[in-house]
Amino acid sequence: MLGWPIIHYLVSKWSFKQDLKIFDRPIWILKPFKWEQKGQSYIRYFAVKKWKNSLPDGAKLMGHQFSKNSIVSRDRAYLNNFLLETRRGEFAHWLTMAFTPIFFIWNPPWASFVMVAYALIANMPCIIAQRYNRHVLQRILSK
Repeated sequence: MLGWPIIHYLVSKWSFKQDLKIFDRPIWILKPFKWEQKGQSYIRYFAVKKWKNSLPDGAKLMGHQFSKNSIVSRDRAYLNNFLLETRRGEFAHWLTMAFTPIFFIWNPPWASFVMVAYALIANMPCIIAQRYNRHVLQRILSK
């Protein structure tokens, strides 16, 4: 029962200790994909605009000061920083899900699959929102 909260906490703490500049060059999983259609797929298939603002800002819960709930400035440096924060957040969610296989070690198969479902339900909405926000930010920065 404590496995997921501990993993979420430790991954979050670790990610906030990383220099934000390491997210300047996205890791392959953070790069935009053609199927995303510059964020339009998230609107069309996931209705991301309807629910993304109801997600908790994990950064704030961890005491990190940068809020990703809304864009508060059109300053280029701020927007670039916001973009990097979305990469950090998305990476933390992918990294959290990477720990899912450890639950197969001590749980019966049915419980392990419940853990997989939890990992997807808890992390994928955040990943979708981060990826959508990044496309929005890239559009703003390109103008």
